[in-house]
Amino acid sequence: MFAARGTSDNAALYAKYLFEVILGVPTTLASPSAFTLYESEMKLDDVLVIGISQSGESKDVLATVRRSGELAASTLSVTNEEGSSMAAAAEFHFISLCARARKRASRRPRPTPRSCSYSTCSCRR
Repeated sequence: MFAARGTSDNAALYAKYLFEVILGVPTTLASPSAFTLYESEMKLDDVLVIGISQSGESKDVLATVRRSGELAASTLSVTNEEGSSMAAAAEFHFISLCARARKRASRRPRPTPRSCSYSTCSCRR
């Protein structure tokens, strides 16, 4: 299960597609409000929850990763920041080495969270 917000949510949707097509693993996107607003008691035994956040500080995603761990899920964070709150909260951490979010457009091509997702799936195939 992927948890993400904003542009990272687009990366999670793309990763979902790759996990299903390349790896053959059924995947879903989390609804962070189920954890943050409604305090859901999901059964997450044998589930891997992957939180994606460029900064590693997205409050909704961080709460989802933390709560999932409390509900017996294995947790993995994917961020650009090794020292982020999400990296500390997750059982495992993957530094994406993707371009950081920028306020203005850049003309130089840079790796994006989506291309990093593809690279990760390709390596695991």
